[in-house]
Amino acid sequence: MKKFFLFAVLAATCLTAGAQSTIILKAQPKLDKGDYAGAEQILMDGIADINASWEKKKLKDPAALIDSKKLAEIYNKLGQIYGMQFNPELMKAAQGLPLDTVKFCKMLDSTVDAYTQSHLYDTTPDAKGKVKPRFIGDNRKMLGAMLEYYYYSGVFMNQNQNLTGSCKEFQKFINLRKNPVFTQAQQDSIYTAKKDLYDQAAFNVALLYYQNQDWDNALATIDDAMGDPKNLRDVYIIKQQAYLSKGDTANWVRTLEEAVERVEDNTNYMEQLIYYYTQHNDAASANALADKLIATNPGSKSAWYMKGCTKLNLEQNYPEARENFQKALD
Repeated sequence: MKKFFLFAVLAATCLTAGAQSTIILKAQPKLDKGDYAGAEQILMDGIADINASWEKKKLKDPAALIDSKKLAEIYNKLGQIYGMQFNPELMKAAQGLPLDTVKFCKMLDSTVDAYTQSHLYDTTPDAKGKVKPRFIGDNRKMLGAMLEYYYYSGVFMNQNQNLTGSCKEFQKFINLRKNPVFTQAQQDSIYTAKKDLYDQAAFNVALLYYQNQDWDNALATIDDAMGDPKNLRDVYIIKQQAYLSKGDTANWVRTLEEAVERVEDNTNYMEQLIYYYTQHNDAASANALADKLIATNPGSKSAWYMKGCTKLNLEQNYPEARENFQKALD
């Protein structure tokens, strides 16, 4: 549960060095009084003024650059404001108390978006054409502390029977590590450290699409869920059912063949394939798959069983069928 408290501590103690702009100074008194809406409005007005000024400059000079330095600072402050509103719901979650899940998700989105925007402007040339990042450490630290919160919001949405919302939140969890605030090396490190959770989230996304009978999205996301061996059997159930529901027989067969090769408990897939090959009198495909499985694992009982069924049902070669079934028994 300690992970729940990390962002709150950071949000309360995080200060960025350097002189603050007049817009920030104007908003600070309202923030000190807990008037989050008032502080936010001042900052949003400041953003609007900066953009309006930039548009005027572009009329005279199309190559004019926006004041990204000020925008980076304003969005960083907005991130703190949203984070302060997010924290109470986060604390409730940490203590197992009822929480406003809509506010939890909304403030989480706003906080992540603000720090992301701050980073993007922080690494963009300012009005003078210079790049002088001030907030990279801040923004990275804050987003790094929030990496798992979308997973929790996915769980909350699922508990509220909002399958579509849950799916979106799990997908946001998967995507957050790819945020531009993190270097490629950091993104890889984050995934390695939390691989089990990312694999589970990917499976959750595909499963939720499956439960909603959204076959196209289930198929679009299911391959990302193959990283966890314990979910592999269910992954192939989702995949083959989606193809079957779409009437895509060719991919349904290919999925079953792949499942037979990769899933240890493959009896269900094996029986479906044997039935399909028998119905289509396709001894060649049945033999080819059985031979491939035997070559990979000579001790595979299911491979010898498939070989025996092929000899028995499709070729009426009873002696070889008996031999193969005996090998399966052995």
